[in-house]
Amino acid sequence: MTYDGFILACIRCNAWKDVLATFKHMKKAELVPPSAAACHGILLSAYRCGGAQEALSCLQDFNPIGVDCCRDLAQLGVKILIPGLRDVEITSSSLRDRVQDMGSDNDVFRKRVMTLVRSFRVAELEEDRGESSGLRPSEAQERRNDAWRLVVRHLLEVLETTGGLQEGGIDASELRIVSA
Repeated sequence: MTYDGFILACIRCNAWKDVLATFKHMKKAELVPPSAAACHGILLSAYRCGGAQEALSCLQDFNPIGVDCCRDLAQLGVKILIPGLRDVEITSSSLRDRVQDMGSDNDVFRKRVMTLVRSFRVAELEEDRGESSGLRPSEAQERRNDAWRLVVRHLLEVLETTGGLQEGGIDASELRIVSA
């Protein structure tokens, strides 16, 4: 069984701590990064075990180890880490509508929020473009991964500007695994 398979089996059994322990082992041993589906489960497990702070830590770990990023992972990160987005389908327009007024008196924060919204829109366009871009499938997939990684990076920059996480994230029982 692969690490991804083991992680996904642990997720099916709600063994959240085993998911996190396996991910930590993979990082320490510098193994191949987990798949996007496994990362979605790792992020969810982190949130269920340690709340938003643990989820943030996992999200920060994903980029340096070369995790493939996808729409579902970026959306879950936004839902977990930005209070007030629990009941909203995360799209560039819903994100813009919900965060537009946040930090209206803080120029740095406002700029980072708008950068997050713009990068989310670019990632949506890359996702929707699919294979019609004239690129080889592997190149198109890499462009999508890069676009969603940028969304995650900009999300982390927004959180950095706020000085950390705020209370009011979502109830972990409301989160579901999305298979890729």
